[in-house]
Amino acid sequence: MQNPHHDIDLRESYFELQSSLGITNHMGGLEATEELAEVCHIRNDGYVLDVGCGVGAAACFIAEKYGCRVMAVDIREEMVARSRERTQERDVDDMVTVQVGDALNLPFEDSQFDVVLSESVTAFVIDKKRAVGEYRRVVREGGFVGINETTWIAQPPESLVEYLSRIMGVEPESPERWEALLKGAGLKVVTVRPRRTTYLHQFSNELKMVGLKEVFSPWGRLISLFFTDPVYRKVIKEMTREATKIPLNVFDYFGYGVYVGTRQPAQE
Repeated sequence: MQNPHHDIDLRESYFELQSSLGITNHMGGLEATEELAEVCHIRNDGYVLDVGCGVGAAACFIAEKYGCRVMAVDIREEMVARSRERTQERDVDDMVTVQVGDALNLPFEDSQFDVVLSESVTAFVIDKKRAVGEYRRVVREGGFVGINETTWIAQPPESLVEYLSRIMGVEPESPERWEALLKGAGLKVVTVRPRRTTYLHQFSNELKMVGLKEVFSPWGRLISLFFTDPVYRKVIKEMTREATKIPLNVFDYFGYGVYVGTRQPAQE
């Protein structure tokens, strides 16, 4: 963590806190992952890339359900370590490989994967266009690129836009903008499905993805960090203070969306 005497970079602290707590989540939870996988036609003989895998919940689920090989990458070494632990706990370490990787510079050759998935990752990336271009580069012709991303479903108040950007580092897009990013990368768009959600619906689908213990255990670690680490305590207090500035009805303004494109043959 940072020196407590310096100003807090809440955007970076948000990711550091997630790594320390061992949590990641994405909008729509299990329901969104299943929908994305189905639209991308994942098969048991496929090779899937999960970009920004976090703690590896989706990568393990996909390997278990579809029987395919999965390459999972995350930019943070702490998340890679936790993902590897999960693959061993779920007994899928022979199907899921995890390594460090940056969405803006994927460490793979061209046309290597049948499907490239990314959930609640691209909205955090500084250069979305470059990231989607990387997804397209490493997918084979006829393969699918599928993203599940935070989506504006109504014009948001400026306070919410500023909060998400400054505190969480996330910049949602409209459905039209996500579609345009896929098209701009040279993909043929096959699915654009913006979804509304609620606090209860989001919680329920996160619970289905990782289970009761994993949903609640980070709270214990958070309380422990608050009382034992002065830097984290400062970060948590500042994040809590900032959160009071945003409207309670945030899901009136944003939800998520499933956006899928396919890479066409070069001659087309």
